Amino acid sequence: MGGSESLREFAEQFELVNKKHTIYRKKVDGAVLLPQFSSRTAAMNRGQNKMPAETPYVASILDRHVDRLLLQRWAPTCIVVNDRLEILDFRGNTDLFLRIPPGPPTTSLARVARDGLFSECKSLIENAKKKAKSLTKRAVQIRIRSGLEPVDIEVLPFSNAKTKELLYLILLSISEHASKFKVAKSPRSTGSSAGRNNETVRLRKELAELKHRVRTVLEDHDSALEEAGSAHEEVLSANEELQSLNEEMETGKEELQSTNEELNTLNEELQSRNSELATANLDLSNLLENIGGAPCHDWTRSAHQACDPASAHDVKSDSERCRQTVA
Repeated sequence: MGGSESLREFAEQFELVNKKHTIYRKKVDGAVLLPQFSSRTAAMNRGQNKMPAETPYVASILDRHVDRLLLQRWAPTCIVVNDRLEILDFRGNTDLFLRIPPGPPTTSLARVARDGLFSECKSLIENAKKKAKSLTKRAVQIRIRSGLEPVDIEVLPFSNAKTKELLYLILLSISEHASKFKVAKSPRSTGSSAGRNNETVRLRKELAELKHRVRTVLEDHDSALEEAGSAHEEVLSANEELQSLNEEMETGKEELQSTNEELNTLNEELQSRNSELATANLDLSNLLENIGGAPCHDWTRSAHQACDPASAHDVKSDSERCRQTVA
């Protein structure tokens, strides 16, 4: 996108990939955006795509319509959430279990769930993820409108076929035994002992559940502390190994520096010897030029006469004389 462009009403459909270059990517769980056609284009499409009245297409439309009516009438209220507890889909009438909070629109289950529903759903989702199976909890007391209502919650984990992301289907329904668990609004004012007993039973049940949750949280905390301690020990041992390795590298560096100094000294000696050899070679060349070509002529003649035994004594004497001249 350009520097002056923005997503505006489509901000919830895309996520930022590169802030510097304003690159966005469509969210996997975002809503499907349908194209909008003008009236003229729609009329042209209707005119071109007319189908005969007596085709199986009409029967399929009828079947889908009947299925939709049956789902609206008998299907339970349910929502689909992801690992981040964001609602991806709504099914059925969710007014009893979800509410619209004030402020900007949101799909966070923590914000839209009624009192008591979010903690139960989160606990069931965590257990269903660990056990990899559907879990159900019945007669959970949820504050609906002005009273408490027992609600049955069922969580079904499943995987998205396209993205392989783990999702959760949460089924919500009023408990079939609601009359047994329903609590009076003000038992003190009515003086009903049955209402007080039901309230006591409910509170004891909630207290036991809270104790169980606290115990589970403490166990998780202890295990997390143990893992953190073992990780800390591993980090310390790795740090010690790195320190020893650093010391070895420093020792090797010192050895390399000393070796480099020795090589530099040896290189200087070789350069000095090379210069001495060059000077000696130059002096020898000057000497040979001063002497002339007589020795070379004598050596060439001795080479040609090497096969003559009679001239061996002459060649030897010529060689000795040449050596004395050079010396």
